[in-house]
Amino acid sequence: MTTRQTKAILCGFAVGLITAQSVWAAGEAAPAPVAAPAQPAMTGPLVPGVCLLSNQGVVSRAKIGVAASARLEQLTHASQTELNGEKASLEARAKALSAKRATLPPAQLQAQGQALNQRYQALQAQASVRSGQLDAARARATARVIDAAQPFVVQAFAAHGCGLLLAREAVLGGNLGNDLTGEVVTAMDAKATPIAIELEPAR
Repeated sequence: MTTRQTKAILCGFAVGLITAQSVWAAGEAAPAPVAAPAQPAMTGPLVPGVCLLSNQGVVSRAKIGVAASARLEQLTHASQTELNGEKASLEARAKALSAKRATLPPAQLQAQGQALNQRYQALQAQASVRSGQLDAARARATARVIDAAQPFVVQAFAAHGCGLLLAREAVLGGNLGNDLTGEVVTAMDAKATPIAIELEPAR
């Protein structure tokens, strides 16, 4: 349920909700990931009292986070389908108008063309609003999963006698034996209540 999973465009004319992966799948191969240069292994003694936690790992691995991510994908797909349907309808109307170009009076042709342009602009605005709603829903879902993890983090922190808790993502190397992420995920999966995810209200 990451931000990378929510950025999307409405193909053809509107910023909206077709993912970059979908665009690549339509014809152009996705660029190959650039491999990070190999780093020398860094290890050492376990530092007493220093513990680690990956919020990203909790969100991506805990059952309630996985369920929230799946729900966000459903909302994104539904929005994409809705906007693509309206886009197809407008394209059909534009094609029909183009076919009648030679037979329509100039004033009527101009009026219908302006009406179509206004509808295109409205659909662009609608796609932008929907994209913002999805981004907001994703951010809220992430925050709610992290909030739900807090009692289990406190429990693991005390059980391991931690005196300091650091973000796992900020650690460049060393002994990671006091990483609490897996233990927190296991505890959450046993007891945490699923969260409901819906589109955030338009602003």
